[in-house]
Amino acid sequence: MEEILTNANSVAKSIKTIIDVYWKKDITKEDAIVRIQDIINNPDNRARIFRGDKYTAVFENVLGKRRLEEFQTMYFVIDKGLAK
Repeated sequence: MEEILTNANSVAKSIKTIIDVYWKKDITKEDAIVRIQDIINNPDNRARIFRGDKYTAVFENVLGKRRLEEFQTMYFVIDKGLAK
């Protein structure tokens, strides 16, 4: 099920929360990836994360450096799966 969020800030905060929950070991990495994939499967949400091949400023600012790095590793798995 795709999760539709209303603005860039809410998309970023949702992904930030997922990463934080994963870091606390409350969910597995696979669960985190599935939850993030549910968010970015929606084209509107994806547009709130990416501008071309770069992240939006809001997304980068809300996530911060470490979470953005974690997101990138998870997104690589998601993107690789979509390419198949």
